This record gives sequence, C-alpha cells and structure tokens, in this order.
Amino acid sequence: AGIFLFVLPGLAILSWTWKDCVTLDWPGKTALSIGTSLAVYPVLLLWTDILGIHLGPVNAWGPTVLALAAIAWQNRRASFKIPRVDWRSSEFWGQLAIIPVLALIVLVRMWVVRSLSVPLWGDSYHHTVMAQLIVDHGGLFDNWQPYADLFGLTYHFGLHSLIAVFHWITRLPVPEATLWTGQLLNVYAVLVLYPLAVKLGRSAWAGCVAGLCAGLLAQMPMFYTNWGRYSQLAVQVILPVAVWIVWELVERLPKSIGIWIVTAVVWSGLALTHYRIFLLGLLFLFVLLIVLAVLLTY
Repeated sequence: AGIFLFVLPGLAILSWTWKDCVTLDWPGKTALSIGTSLAVYPVLLLWTDILGIHLGPVNAWGPTVLALAAIAWQNRRASFKIPRVDWRSSEFWGQLAIIPVLALIVLVRMWVVRSLSVPLWGDSYHHTVMAQLIVDHGGLFDNWQPYADLFGLTYHFGLHSLIAVFHWITRLPVPEATLWTGQLLNVYAVLVLYPLAVKLGRSAWAGCVAGLCAGLLAQMPMFYTNWGRYSQLAVQVILPVAVWIVWELVERLPKSIGIWIVTAVVWSGLALTHYRIFLLGLLFLFVLLIVLAVLLTY
C-alpha cells in the first residue's frame, strides 16, 4: 500500500510531465515520486471539496489506478532489457549500498511499533480524529461532530488525507492507519534526502551516507514514533523534494511546462500539509536567489 499510494502517482506525474526526470538514478527518482505523491492527495481533496464532490475511497483508488494506467501506456512499446552494469563505477556501488541501508530503516521503523494498536502521545489523538472525519465525510469537512462541537476547517490537512487514503486502501481502522502511515512517513523522510545529498555531494555515496545518518544514527526523525507529530513529519517528506525541484527550476530555467506543473503540485501540497513549513520553503527560495545573484556578480 505504501508503494501503491505514495510512489506510483508521483512517478506517473514525473514521467509524463518532466522528461528530464528519467535521467535520475532510481533512488533519486523514487524520492521525487514519493514527495510528489504525498502532495497529490491534499490538493485532490481540496479541489473536490470546492466542487462539492466527496469521492470517498475513489480519492485513494482513482490516482493510483490512473497512475498504473499512465505508466503502462507510456511503456506499452518498451522491451525488457537487462541494464548494463559497470562494476567499476563508484556510482553503481553507491546506489547499491542504499538498498541495505533502506532495508534496515524500514525494519527498524516497523519493528518498534509491532505491538502497538494506536499511535503514541497527544498529537496522534487529534490527527486520528481529523482523519476519521475525512473518512466519515468521504472528503474534507466543516463539521467536527460528534467528536467536537466545532465548525470550519482552518488546520492543514495533508497528513490526514494521507491517513484517510491509506485506510481506504488497506481497510485498517483509522487509529492503526494513523500509526502505520506515520511510520511509512518516517521511512520516506529519510529517503527524500537522497536527491539533495547527491546534488550537494555530486555522488550517490553522499545520498547513501545521508540516509545512513538520518535513518539509523540521528535521533530525528525516528523520535516522531514517540512524539506523534506526524503532521510535521509528513511535510518533511515533501519539503526536500520541493526544495530540490525549485533549485533545479532556478538553475536551469527550463522551457518545458512539465516541471512547472510538478512544481505547482508539490508546493501546493506543501502548503496544505503544514503552513509554517511552507513559509520555511519560501525562505529557502529567497536565500537561493540571493546566493545565485552573488555568484553571478563574481
């Protein structure tokens, strides 16, 4: 379900709209697909709510089935070929090394919650309630009853849309869906660092080391399992992808409209997932423009 929901839609969007994406290595392309996929669902729920349509489980099955169809159609004439491997290439071994690192990260994240039936700490309670309301209404809502005597929705709902679609696919109870979605995000938050690390370090080994440090050595994001602030964790999956894309946009100034479509989807999803982190993303853009202006001056 984690691949079906949170990799395929983004991969289809990138493959159809941004042809340069195919030149990326598989960890980088997977990371960008994850960040893009996570941005799709809050944008979809927002626009269907504006149109007065509540699709329920179609919010989960629609993007994934369309993504499968789009990928199949794009590769309808492709023939299977075993890729040539340069065993002497450092880049090949760097991409290969990320596999055991990622496997260990997945094992650690899932093993620590194996005995839990609900997510931990206070924030998880509120996230579960919001996700349950999305499930109950088949989309966004403005009435919090029967869980609270509140009306209106001004809180960012990106995480809760992800929990809802995970529930619609897996049929897990919403509290369990919150727990497992949060742990998937805990894995993704490490993997999405790969493209930025490669861009800065100019090597697949830089991405592997970034994954090792963030996934197995650092306290964060692992501590989110105890903390329960999965809303902030969700945006930390989208933010590195949004930063990488806008960096590419500013450096290359591409004429293709494809990358602009991807940028619009990712940054819209970023804003709907966490308002404050969206402002931090804009701050990065401001700093990036200053740095590039200084470099151009010299």
